[in-house]
Amino acid sequence: MKGDAIPDADHVVRLCKASTVDNGVIQATAFMLRRVEQYLSVNWLENLNRSDRMSEVRELQDLYRSKFKVGAGARLAVLNVGILKAKVENESNGAQLRVLHEPEDFDPSHAGIYGISHDDDLVAELIAQVVFGLRPIDWRKTVGIRGRVRSAQEAGRMTRQEESIDGKATTEI
Repeated sequence: MKGDAIPDADHVVRLCKASTVDNGVIQATAFMLRRVEQYLSVNWLENLNRSDRMSEVRELQDLYRSKFKVGAGARLAVLNVGILKAKVENESNGAQLRVLHEPEDFDPSHAGIYGISHDDDLVAELIAQVVFGLRPIDWRKTVGIRGRVRSAQEAGRMTRQEESIDGKATTEI
């Protein structure tokens, strides 16, 4: 329901533009509010009610592609709500984040991270430090036996990213 707090055990995902990713690492700028924003937009994974984490991520990939023009270098950053809130509270000047459900007509899993100031570089940096999984937005289209993997190292990195999201290795990279 709109405005309900998302449980600390749950996860949210932030779509990060390519300009906020440097050598595969999400930068703090991905978590900065724009002047017109009241909260940082995210999506609540568990609200999607899918059978596994990869199904949830795939649904969000499709949703983002339908809502936005998503560049090839964009990434999905996965955040645990409880870890996010604790990190910011413990290592900032007492900032208290709230992660609330903000469903939209065609995006029922939409949520917001509240309590971030427009010029708070420290909070943005702390959020970037707790990203525990990330995924290329077009990963199914760009990786595969005949895909555009440029090296064995890149294929290994893709596998590690997938492991960090669903907790186990899969062959479906």
